[in-house]
Amino acid sequence: MKREAAIVCAKAGPAERPNAGRSDRESKFARASPGFPDTKLPRRGGERVAASAAARENAAMATSVTAATSWKRLSAPLRAIVARVIEGESRRAGDIGVRLTGDDELRGLNRRWRGMDRATDVISFAYDEHEPDAATRPVSGDLAVSLDRVRAQARRFRVTPGAELARLVVHGTLHLCGHDHVRAAERRTMRAREERALRAVGVQVRELDRRWRAASRGA
Repeated sequence: MKREAAIVCAKAGPAERPNAGRSDRESKFARASPGFPDTKLPRRGGERVAASAAARENAAMATSVTAATSWKRLSAPLRAIVARVIEGESRRAGDIGVRLTGDDELRGLNRRWRGMDRATDVISFAYDEHEPDAATRPVSGDLAVSLDRVRAQARRFRVTPGAELARLVVHGTLHLCGHDHVRAAERRTMRAREERALRAVGVQVRELDRRWRAASRGA
């Protein structure tokens, strides 16, 4: 079986996605996150690097992570991964939430928003993707990730839990950026973007693995 089969990402469609309003998002995942200022990168090399680092920092700050107490320690590297993906897509971060949960909640979300009564590993809700100017808006939406699937798929594909979690978060964030994998060409493009992003977050993957071990001991 190909590695792509590990990601059974559910993406809410235009008729299935929840209301784009802040109140709906906050009631669904019980969170709030700050906005992201409109920052344009200067053209000069050194200034551009500094601005890029600042943009990543702001994007990380604009991302909130909710999880059970012992898993909240994964928040910092996950926020950094989301920021790297958005930077790699030459986009800005808006209001982004990541929820670390389990199969039961993912199954409920999948059933409610997509009519599919089964668990999945990651489900994404992009709030502005069907707006005419979606490509120029800050990336906003929610990701829900099943830690049960992370464990099972890490064992199945012989990768670390941190690597599998990073892959799912990268994949879901690419959906928030507007990518999909319905057609073969889309799958190739998304896979290439995914692999590129994962190469850029090796430090964060190692940190996820370190924190995963600590969380597992405390779970």
